Amino acid sequence: MIEPDGPGQAIVAPRLVSLISRDVQILHGVYGARQEPERVPVSEGVGEVIAVGEGVSQVKVGDRVICGHFPDWLEGPFRIDVFAHDVGVTHDGWLAEKVVLPAAALIRVPDSLADKDVAALASAGLTAWNALMEVCKVKPGELVLCLGTGGVALAALKLARLHGARVAITSSSDEKLDIARQLGADITINYRTHPDWAAQVMALTNNTGADVILETGGQDTLGQSIAAAAVNGRIAVIGVTTGKHSPITCPSS
Repeated sequence: MIEPDGPGQAIVAPRLVSLISRDVQILHGVYGARQEPERVPVSEGVGEVIAVGEGVSQVKVGDRVICGHFPDWLEGPFRIDVFAHDVGVTHDGWLAEKVVLPAAALIRVPDSLADKDVAALASAGLTAWNALMEVCKVKPGELVLCLGTGGVALAALKLARLHGARVAITSSSDEKLDIARQLGADITINYRTHPDWAAQVMALTNNTGADVILETGGQDTLGQSIAAAAVNGRIAVIGVTTGKHSPITCPSS
C-alpha cells in the first residue's frame, strides 16, 4: 500500500487527468530530461486527498485538489532547482491510482467547479496566466495572438478577454475556429487556408500586428510570430510542438 513519503506529504487519488504536449515530449525523450524507466507519466490532473502525512494542515482527506508539475515552485521567479521535483519526469505522474505530492503545493478545488473545469488549470492554465499577466503584462484593448487551439491557447483566450484584450487565434480546423469564436475570439485564421498567417494578421489589423503573442509552436512558427508582432510587441515563447531549432534571419541594418 502506498504511503506518504514523510511529514508534509499527501496521497492523492486522481479523478481526471489532462494530457498536454509536454507529456508527449517527455515520453519521446525530447523535453529536456529523459523520462526515467518505469516512471508513471502525465503532468497534471485533479484528484481527491485520501491520506496525509504528519504535520499537514493545508488539506484534509476528502478535499479535491490540483497541483503544478513543479511542486517545489511555490512562489517567486522560476529557479533551476525546481527541476529536481518534476511530476511525470523525476517523480511519478498522475496516470496512476494514487500519487504522492507535497501538501504545500496542493490547491483545493471549490465545489462550484467540476473536475473537467480544473484538470488543466495547474499547467496549461497557469502557463497562460504567467505569460499574459506576469511576463507580457497584457493591457485592455491590446490584441493577443494565440497559436492553435490547445489548452494554453484556449486558457489564454478566456483570460485575455476577461482582462479586456482582443484575441486572434489560429487553427487548421474551421470547426475549432468556430468554437474559438464562441469563446470570444475576435479574429480567427485557418493556417491551412492561409499558410502565410502572419500576413493575414497584419491585413486584419490594418498592418499594426499583435501586441502579445503566445508562441507555442516552435521552429515552424517563431519566424511568423515575429513578423506578426506589433511595434513594442511581446512574444512569450512557451511551446515547441513543431520542434526546438528555429533559424532566424535578421536584417543587418
